[in-house]
Amino acid sequence: MTAPGLDCPMEIAVLPGMAAFHREAAARVVAAHDVALTRHGRFDLVLAGGSTPAGVYAVLASQFIDRLEWRRTHIFFGDERCVPPDHAWSNYGMAHRTLLQHVPLPPANIHRMAGELSPEVAAGLYAAELAGAELTHAEVSPAVAEVAQLAGAACPRFDLVLLGMGDDGHTASLFPGMAALGSQETVVATAVPAYVEPQVWRITLTLPVLSTAHEVLVLIAGAGKASMVRRITAALRSGGADAQLPLAQVKLAAGRLVWLLDEAAAARLGSCSRWESAVRGGSCCRWRFSQSSCSHLVVPRWCSRCGLAPSGWPAWWWVASLAPGAWWRWARISPLSRAPWKAATS
Repeated sequence: MTAPGLDCPMEIAVLPGMAAFHREAAARVVAAHDVALTRHGRFDLVLAGGSTPAGVYAVLASQFIDRLEWRRTHIFFGDERCVPPDHAWSNYGMAHRTLLQHVPLPPANIHRMAGELSPEVAAGLYAAELAGAELTHAEVSPAVAEVAQLAGAACPRFDLVLLGMGDDGHTASLFPGMAALGSQETVVATAVPAYVEPQVWRITLTLPVLSTAHEVLVLIAGAGKASMVRRITAALRSGGADAQLPLAQVKLAAGRLVWLLDEAAAARLGSCSRWESAVRGGSCCRWRFSQSSCSHLVVPRWCSRCGLAPSGWPAWWWVASLAPGAWWRWARISPLSRAPWKAATS
């Protein structure tokens, strides 16, 4: 759904459980891939680090391996820790173990950040690689170039950027209060706040680059993220200090911004009249069902591609859905009852 009252166009989708979450995220990667190949014949994908994206990569490598044209797919990274690529802390290492080693991706199509080098050298090399990677496409609009504010430099525009969110609202390796947030370079090296583990320098794409993407998909899961999700969405609606948090500053001038949440992360978003779960099915107008965030009912998801929303359903349907003994009330809030329902509708 389009989140109401926000100062930038944004969609929020809520998934019932991590299996559905990972599959939906993978399906959205495939959809962005298809659009990109039609747009300019290649798919430029930026990967994120962390445990939540790792599950998405595993699904891509197992369930969607035949859906992507890997020879026309180029893999980039949103950030990296300054460690060797085979280190347990390496974002590239995680992506290699969960995705890259399992798919027929040409080695030349993998553009990793050289975390084993000094931070400043690695950042400079990656900025140079982006400048020479044919990422600036003819359709980049003046509005996008203005947002990027990269004076005298090419504006790299990715087809899809995957991002996560930390408990403190950071995204990529852009942390609250750090100088990297205000950088107008494409790639920077940055230290991390004292509370962040591991205490190693990072290399990261900057806000101007993230804000020029054709699509950004933010992956947020877990009850520990619920409070920050609420803070950022509230700040985006009404302003305030939280609007300066890193993830709150990822705003696309000419692209699609989607937050994908599991139920735990979405638990504090408010009533279902404002934050109902809306997830596009496998094809336009393929009706699927999801559980309301504030009742024991299940309600139909709607198609974001054709725009048909619950407001298009007749009033009698909503009245009937509240009637005692309605046939769909059997799908209640419990893991045991949700499991067969998900299987039946996937």
